[in-house]
Amino acid sequence: MDIKPHNPLIIQSDRSVLLETTSPLFEEVRDHLHLFAELIKSPEYVHTYRITPLSIWNAASAGVSLSEIIEGLKRYAKFPVPENVLVEIEQYYQIYGKLKLLPSEDSDKLLLKSVDELLMSEILHHRKIREMVHTQLSSLEVLIDKENRGWIKEALIKLGFPVEDRV
Repeated sequence: MDIKPHNPLIIQSDRSVLLETTSPLFEEVRDHLHLFAELIKSPEYVHTYRITPLSIWNAASAGVSLSEIIEGLKRYAKFPVPENVLVEIEQYYQIYGKLKLLPSEDSDKLLLKSVDELLMSEILHHRKIREMVHTQLSSLEVLIDKENRGWIKEALIKLGFPVEDRV
């Protein structure tokens, strides 16, 4: 096991991350974590962060690369990063951008576009999503009413499918 006792991060298999505040690397590591993790608690000696699907999607939408996230965790970790955490981060990251919300030719509608027919089929099986679809244009594209923009984004996030909003 590759232990780096001077590093300030302890990454747990539940995707919680502990950051020792007394480390000389504290500020550097804190700034790195802020790119893709949510601060949960910040008592005096150890700050607790959580890596969530939403925090990874937000990082992806802000242009933070997957390698930047993974390499930073590995570089600053006191103990090896649990393999399941690395796999989950990669899975969350790769989901982002598979659905896009775009302007449509009809100014009252928005275009929801998928890169994957199976994904579009899966989301259309959910009643809440189907109710917001105005017209299905193809196996990859549907129109929704503009006033449902926030609702559809929220519903899709709850299902685990974030939307890249290009509107």
